[in-house]
Amino acid sequence: MPQTAKRNAMALHSLVESAGEVGPFILVGHSFGGHMIRIFAHYYPEKVAGLVFLDSSHEDDFEATAALFPSKSVADWHGEFRQLAFSTGIVAALGSTFAVADRQLVSVFEKTQGGHSYSGREIAATFRGKFFKALSSELLNFVFVSTSQVRKTVPVSPRMDLPVAVLIATDEVAQYCTPITSAHTIPSSFTNIDMSLPANESGLCVPIRAHSDRAPSLEAALAQSHYQCQWKLATQLSTLSRVLFSTGGHYVMFDDMNAVVRAVEDVFHEAKRIARANAIAWQENTKGEYSFEPDENEL
Repeated sequence: MPQTAKRNAMALHSLVESAGEVGPFILVGHSFGGHMIRIFAHYYPEKVAGLVFLDSSHEDDFEATAALFPSKSVADWHGEFRQLAFSTGIVAALGSTFAVADRQLVSVFEKTQGGHSYSGREIAATFRGKFFKALSSELLNFVFVSTSQVRKTVPVSPRMDLPVAVLIATDEVAQYCTPITSAHTIPSSFTNIDMSLPANESGLCVPIRAHSDRAPSLEAALAQSHYQCQWKLATQLSTLSRVLFSTGGHYVMFDDMNAVVRAVEDVFHEAKRIARANAIAWQENTKGEYSFEPDENEL
């Protein structure tokens, strides 16, 4: 079954429905998962109280990079993803029989991240190439299907009742700019960005490259386009957005879990504030005919 952002978002909805969970929820999406939670929020807005993006993908990533580094076009990027999808598909076919690839993958993961140690037999019996099979489908559909799906969900104007936190990995933008602060010191406020400013004037990440006519290197172009797209993600979805920074690289949940927890907590408290304000407004509009106090356990 093809792995697309919309299919995964619908699967998540079916899962919470089957579990009897009614929400609203704070959704957290890392990388490609950012597409999934955006699509979920689009189709089920009443079930979403807030969004947290962990160094998320953006639908304009390739176009933004190609604009800064013209020698590598969008078609070139698409070709690389297609080739990678093809390669992982071959690995999946081999892994389904021998599970050698999955054994190697988990071995590398254990060395870099720690955790439970699996035996070769456990890995062979459990994974059997499924990781690479899913990855191959996800990569291929990411470029040609999922990106199109998420583009259709971009709101005409940002929502005014949805707290959003965009957490950017410092290492991913280090070739372009230096954050002026960390996620641990930015005040808990969802009004810390000026939506009208372009990314390079946001004041949250100071560019390290002086203005010149010389094109940036590929690494610098990737860093700059990544920051620009993260800024666009924050400003296009909601007027209640924050941009935060984590230490380390793309896998922020391993490199800086404290920043992740802080982002989720901030969105939770803002969502609770909005719920209380809505409850008070509802009481005033009904002229005191009803009394309602939101249950904190449901927020």
